[in-house]
Amino acid sequence: MNNIISNTGAKPYPDIKHYRLEPLIDLAASHIIGYEVLSQLREGLNSEQWFSRLSGRQQITLLRQQINRVSAKVNAACFYNLTVAGFIALNHFDIEDIAAYSHVSLEVADASALKYLNDKEQYFFFKNIDRLRFSGVNVWIDDFSANDLITLPDYKDHVDGVKIDKKEIHTRHLKDLVWFIKKVMGDVPVLIEGVESEREFNNGIASGADIAQGYYWRHKSMIAA
Repeated sequence: MNNIISNTGAKPYPDIKHYRLEPLIDLAASHIIGYEVLSQLREGLNSEQWFSRLSGRQQITLLRQQINRVSAKVNAACFYNLTVAGFIALNHFDIEDIAAYSHVSLEVADASALKYLNDKEQYFFFKNIDRLRFSGVNVWIDDFSANDLITLPDYKDHVDGVKIDKKEIHTRHLKDLVWFIKKVMGDVPVLIEGVESEREFNNGIASGADIAQGYYWRHKSMIAA
């Protein structure tokens, strides 16, 4: 049992060596409820630069490859990243294909980019999110921080949950941030990322978050690659 899924032989992105599965834990029940799928590139490649070069269409091609590859190995909820540009670029066939798989959740990787969209772009962004959700695909805000508060109300009734960036886990305002998200967004789960130690685990519980994500639970992984 491990949390690595090989990407050997998969096309069209051979630069991805394998996929890592980072556990998501229900803090109340203390058990694994899913995984975030993270791409590990081959040595010598800068992941931030590599992914930033992908167009919206290229992201979607990669996303569909990831879902196809991981779904063949994992029978659990899996979270995949897509930028705002990627959501805008989705078409009917993409959404139909993604929705054909079970247990798929998409994360808006750069949710704060919403403030840079014009009215037409915002319309298509939220239209595609709503179409995904209507088709059974959950959509979450990813890497949310205190700096993103201005965009939060725009997402109300359009997302299924909010993931708080790991840089917030040691801040004094973490509990207030969780409270504010729940106040604005209503009854949606809040997840805290980057839990690697018992201290961070306790911070997550004390914050009022519902779910935690990180390798603190790696020894409890239940996925066979």
